[in-house]
Amino acid sequence: MLNCSILSSLTFGSKGNYQIADIRVEFTNSSDPFCEIAFNNTDTISRVARKCLNNNFLRLITQAYTHVFVHEMGHALINKLLTGRSSDIWIFTKECTGTAGITQSGSPWKDLAIFLAGPMANIAFASSKLIAAAALRRYFLGIATLILGGGGSLWMAGELFYAFTSATQRNDGDFGKIAKQGNGYLALASLLLVLQCALGVFSAIYLTEH
Repeated sequence: MLNCSILSSLTFGSKGNYQIADIRVEFTNSSDPFCEIAFNNTDTISRVARKCLNNNFLRLITQAYTHVFVHEMGHALINKLLTGRSSDIWIFTKECTGTAGITQSGSPWKDLAIFLAGPMANIAFASSKLIAAAALRRYFLGIATLILGGGGSLWMAGELFYAFTSATQRNDGDFGKIAKQGNGYLALASLLLVLQCALGVFSAIYLTEH
């Protein structure tokens, strides 16, 4: 059961160290040394994305720290499952980014699963918020619906944007690492992520209309 301290970290980005399923998780206000991986473009979308992440109010209402946590836990849990090795996770609250200390397994298919697990975990969380927003709409909970739906949509779009920029730049982001494995792996990973997004959106739309 989550204690009050980790709930504070997940909601407000409070500093803290936690042990979850043999995975050490640290929320720290130190700078993320890999922050430029996600935002090293100078285009308008990149600048807007960075401003959104730097806005504390948006971080709060979109559950930003929880999204980063879910993303990194996705990597760490699949890494643990496939390799038996535990990982350390760092959530950098200053930039609202995170990283998981994972080394490549040596198997391209295992590495694909590990790299893809973070984005897919976050998309699953975002989709669950969209579905919850659609369900709550029946009870006229307008503010809750807006917060859940808006936050889920924003982070789903952000995850797709991060995947696209990482893949095209072939940097050390998740999809950049997948791209380095070969175009076949990249095509499969991209298809799975897009299909997952579509399933989440269509499920929410279905609940809204029925």
